Amino acid sequence: MAKKDKIKPKCIFVIGTESSGSTFMAKTISKAVNGPPEWNGRGFNYQKSGDYSDHLESGQTSQSTGVLVCHRSLPYGLKDPQWPPIEIWNATYDAWYVICTRDNNIAQISAMARFGRTLKETASNHAKAKIIIEQLLSNNPNCFIWSYETFIFLKGSYLERLYRFLDIETNYFPEDVIDGNERYTKVASYRSTFSMLRKRLRHFFFSKKKD
Repeated sequence: MAKKDKIKPKCIFVIGTESSGSTFMAKTISKAVNGPPEWNGRGFNYQKSGDYSDHLESGQTSQSTGVLVCHRSLPYGLKDPQWPPIEIWNATYDAWYVICTRDNNIAQISAMARFGRTLKETASNHAKAKIIIEQLLSNNPNCFIWSYETFIFLKGSYLERLYRFLDIETNYFPEDVIDGNERYTKVASYRSTFSMLRKRLRHFFFSKKKD
């Protein structure tokens, strides 16, 4: 009698560049599919705080419905950045990927402020993350590209689209949704306005001198 293949547990992997909103999305998806208890959005949602191993031991699942969620930044780890073992995940799980994206400049500036990285480090990390994401998109059909800016714009309707893709039946919507880009765009807007006014004043005074 032929031996039946072991059914792989479903796991939703939420990945993205640093400061792309991936931690927030991992927590949102986990709460939508599993409900409480709260999870810090790091590693697998079944793990205790500080346990960030890359795969489960046999028989381990999340604490409630059995749907696993795992979050990994690209890269993860401040002292010795690592890259997620995509091949192992695909071999071990029925893997679904939510790839989080955010305005590249804002994500890099945010990562520099939060993690103390240099511009060179964040640029290098983004370049490597781009390679990983492109490989995922070319080799795995179960990928959803999640845009932070689109979420801020569409909110609930965009989240519902993600839930349908992941085959999640829920009406959960996080309450603490704010536009995290606003602080950066306001600064850029002020600088742009100041620069424009300075140019106009300079043009005005030069014109007066010629007269």
